[in-house]
Amino acid sequence: MNDDNLVYVIGHRNPDTDTIATALGYAWVMTARDGLNCRAARAGEINPQTAFALKRFGLEAPELLTAAAWRQAWEGTVHAAASRAADEVDARLVAAAGGVRMPRRRLARHLLSPADRRALAARLGEGAVSLYSALEGLEAARQSLADRPLRAGEAERVWVAAVEAAARRQETAWIALEAAWERDRPVWEQEIAAVRRWRRPAWPVVVVGLLLFGAATWLGLILGGYLAVPGPLQGLAAMVWERF
Repeated sequence: MNDDNLVYVIGHRNPDTDTIATALGYAWVMTARDGLNCRAARAGEINPQTAFALKRFGLEAPELLTAAAWRQAWEGTVHAAASRAADEVDARLVAAAGGVRMPRRRLARHLLSPADRRALAARLGEGAVSLYSALEGLEAARQSLADRPLRAGEAERVWVAAVEAAARRQETAWIALEAAWERDRPVWEQEIAAVRRWRRPAWPVVVVGLLLFGAATWLGLILGGYLAVPGPLQGLAAMVWERF
């Protein structure tokens, strides 16, 4: 389970000392050796022996993964996916703008705003309703088994069923996230295409050209003797007339 690239390492439902130690050790190995952002966690309450061992070695008990923690982790995953998608769109918009030399001020109108990014994250996370329901069921099963212990085989069946339901809903939510992005992608493709089609307006060239043409025509009429020579241009006109 990831929360902005955070990986939780957990063991079985009723963690004993071996389970907690394994989670702590494996999280440390993956962080130190593989460079992953790992955190040890637990799926249930620790027993007195494990609590004594942790206190003896000055270690904090791993985080208890409740439904709220799982939900927070999923929302972090959605936020990270939305950020990557938005960054990709912005990078392509910047590249497209560079190809047509679009001014930065105009490009800023096309880049995703904070509101656009929040809306994108909301759309990507729309398929998580069933996941949240399954996580609540998982939490209810954990509390029920803690309050009313069952026989080993029966307890295992209840717990495995709740975990499998949550896993299926998580897979469904991820598929829904990918489908939401595929629906959103054409909108941003159109935006990128619009940036690529942009061209600088031609009116400044036309205006400057007309002004220069008008000025040249006026000067030609003056030097040709068709118009009266203004005072500031009399010296220039005299020099031209003397040579030509």
